[in-house]
Amino acid sequence: MHMKRIVALVAVVAGMLFGLAWGQDDSAQVTLRISSTPPGVTVNMDGPFQLTTTTPTEISQPLTGRYHVKAEKFGYESWETYVTLTPNQPASLKINLSPKTRVKAALRSVLIPGWGQFYSDRKGWGYFFAVGTATLAAGFILADLHYSNQYDQYVDVRNEFDRAATIEEKTNLKQNLDDEQREAYDAENLRNAALGIAAGFWAFNVVDNIFFFPSAESGVFERLSSNYDVRTGQVKLTYTQSIDF
Repeated sequence: MHMKRIVALVAVVAGMLFGLAWGQDDSAQVTLRISSTPPGVTVNMDGPFQLTTTTPTEISQPLTGRYHVKAEKFGYESWETYVTLTPNQPASLKINLSPKTRVKAALRSVLIPGWGQFYSDRKGWGYFFAVGTATLAAGFILADLHYSNQYDQYVDVRNEFDRAATIEEKTNLKQNLDDEQREAYDAENLRNAALGIAAGFWAFNVVDNIFFFPSAESGVFERLSSNYDVRTGQVKLTYTQSIDF
């Protein structure tokens, strides 16, 4: 009887110790708690291990060491930091993302066409404006070189006309002078047109960020679209707004 009591007591003590150890293991399982404003942020951790998760979350893997943390969400500025995790010391991380703005997008496109569109996660339009502006700029450079050559030829013929000593020589050079002057004038008009088109395309690249910027603040997405009716020749502007739940 006495032996049974001892065995029972040992079993109870062992059970208590096991339960205590189990409870400690449960609390130590959470290595890192991550929360964010707004929620639903994609978090990439790069260190001794690589991990991708979405907030809010609790990471239970036994991670240790120094990690580079990058948080991203459509419509918001990206966020980066470093965190050092140590064994048996749960850590917490609070992420606050700032909404992207149309003003920042427009200023970027002022400096580099297409940059604002890339900033607002509209990569297709970013490539369109970047390549389009580069192409039009190259066209203007070629038109300017053509104008310079035509103007130099006109100046050479005019100097030759001015040096002519007789009326007969001037008469023979007059038609050539008029032709060179007309070609130089046409080349100048072509250069000015190329400059105007390139400048207009650059300006449209900037304005596009103001009117077609996708806003993600408070989960609200807004977009202004245009449709051209071939039959009536009218342009219809449509403003749409959606809420991301």
